[in-house]
Amino acid sequence: MSHILVVMSNSGFIQKVADHCSRSEYQMHCTHDPLLALKLIKTEPVHLILFEYRNNDRAITTLLQNLSDDYPQIPIIVLTQPKTPNDVLTLLRLGATDVFDLSSICFKDLELSIERQIKRVLLSQENLDYRQQLEQAHQQVEASLAELRHDQQDGYRVQQSLMPPQYCQVNGLHIQRIMKSSLYLSGDFVDHICINPYQTLVYLADVSGHGSSSAFLTVLLKNITNRLVRQHMQQSNSPQLLPAKVLDQINCELMEFNQGKHITIFMGLVDLQQSRLHYCVGGHLPMPILSCRGDSYYLPGLGSSLPLGLFEDAIYSDLTANLEDDFNLIVCSDGVLEILPHDKLPEKELQLLKYVRQTQTSTTETVSSQLHYLCNQLQLHQLDHVPDDIALLSIKRDSTDG
Repeated sequence: MSHILVVMSNSGFIQKVADHCSRSEYQMHCTHDPLLALKLIKTEPVHLILFEYRNNDRAITTLLQNLSDDYPQIPIIVLTQPKTPNDVLTLLRLGATDVFDLSSICFKDLELSIERQIKRVLLSQENLDYRQQLEQAHQQVEASLAELRHDQQDGYRVQQSLMPPQYCQVNGLHIQRIMKSSLYLSGDFVDHICINPYQTLVYLADVSGHGSSSAFLTVLLKNITNRLVRQHMQQSNSPQLLPAKVLDQINCELMEFNQGKHITIFMGLVDLQQSRLHYCVGGHLPMPILSCRGDSYYLPGLGSSLPLGLFEDAIYSDLTANLEDDFNLIVCSDGVLEILPHDKLPEKELQLLKYVRQTQTSTTETVSSQLHYLCNQLQLHQLDHVPDDIALLSIKRDSTDG
């Protein structure tokens, strides 16, 4: 219900106004003393003021101006007896919304004016309430985004801590990784595990999708892989742990986990004692590039095994490659293919191979400078945003190792 404050000395006229307003279901608040108007506004809900104005009364003039200044949202309809049109203009300048002549007032016109002004007030109040609701919703969204951003940062630090350093030397190998995420967290994951002083298990995995859900699955992948390696190392008479056996067990556990995601992966066992690489490909693309003796080529075995987490009856097979003293193995996630300047996959693969060959024949000497040279060829660091997670992994024999 709308509330009208009537400030008027003529009780008979107040009754007439009250009769008309009651038919329109307005709630009336009446006072004969204009000075009580400000107090009533503070204690009662008021949507409109009917104000009787007596000419040349400075106190009432000041009160009218104060009402319009302090409560601009409340329309003021002034009832007076203007002598000239300038009197009406003066009242409008003082803040009156509408002016009626008491000597010839038409109650129908007054009622229409009241109805029109109250509708405007109610609409303005609705807009104000809506804006406040939007501001509250915006603050809640900002708070939620800040919390999400904090969680993402924590998740990023956890994920990075689960991976080896960006550059390290282990078991006679130089290993470096460079990663760029399409979102804050990455679905790409890189790790290596030392089996013994001569054997190192390395892998690059790419979880389907992006963001937190994919990143969380990389945690599960590391947990399963480490557990399998640990169990193998505790069994003194167990046969050599090969990548296919590891991928087969990971696939079984992912099928039981049933997360609706899959993982493409390259896993290799680098055996420096035998100068051999045992590797298994689980739907990974592109194939790793092996460089040695001045040449670079893709390892065979494209499509040799299926991605992890899709098929219970998937079969994983090991492949082997001989390693020279100067070998360098480059493994990339499929996000690299997205930024290469060609439309067709064979052309993209040829371009990537060309870049790797240029890297091997460049004046760079260390694995770190070679991988950064490849990133420069790909213009990876110049990209503010990438359409897919990108991971680069380089495994190179330490030529100073006997």
